[in-house]
Amino acid sequence: LSTVIEAELIDDGGYTYSLFDLVDSSEFKTDPYTVNNTEFKKIMQLEPNIQQLILDTRDVDFSNYAKNEIDKVRVGAPGIDQVWDKKFKIRLTSKKTGKKLDINVTYNLRDKDLSPALSYGDIIIGDGESDPDSPTGW
Repeated sequence: LSTVIEAELIDDGGYTYSLFDLVDSSEFKTDPYTVNNTEFKKIMQLEPNIQQLILDTRDVDFSNYAKNEIDKVRVGAPGIDQVWDKKFKIRLTSKKTGKKLDINVTYNLRDKDLSPALSYGDIIIGDGESDPDSPTGW
């Protein structure tokens, strides 16, 4: 750092003068709650192997309704170690500084309800033709 000079302008009842003082960098207050974060671009993508994402349908009866057979579908090829609900640690080491960054990764399967949600706009009563004598117009 270059030399820091503190300047103060004082008005003493019509007589104005200035005071100058050199400030040492050891007198600077540091904020103990400052967190140093370094952001970096998205340079990698973590995803399971394609063998982990294949749907295993060996036990599924395709002549039955899908909602009855959904519990028999498994994710992942048979005979392969599954990655679901396991923890992995990835360590990145900087070539320049030698600093290390640990990334903890857990792959989870999410269940998603794909059944259509019904709202009042989806319900049609009657044959769909309007009836002018009806109070609702249908």
